Amino acid sequence: TILSVVTFFWKISFHGATISAAAATVFMIIGSSALPVILLVPLVGWSRIRLARHTPRQVFYGSLVGIVFALIMVQGILQGLL
Repeated sequence: TILSVVTFFWKISFHGATISAAAATVFMIIGSSALPVILLVPLVGWSRIRLARHTPRQVFYGSLVGIVFALIMVQGILQGLL
């Protein structure tokens, strides 16, 4: 996966990517009712930084990769490509 390749060179947050992908997917499906899931994104990011497992930049880019992945997947499904 993209995260595995990036992590080989630079430690990116898989936790940030996963929760961001999930939150983005839920938001695209149910809209603003996804707020409770969306609120988990900064909490997970904060915990990774607080536990000294990642830097803020690693969490940010992990989350960004997760959101982009979710956008591509949902659009692909909606367009019948996946």
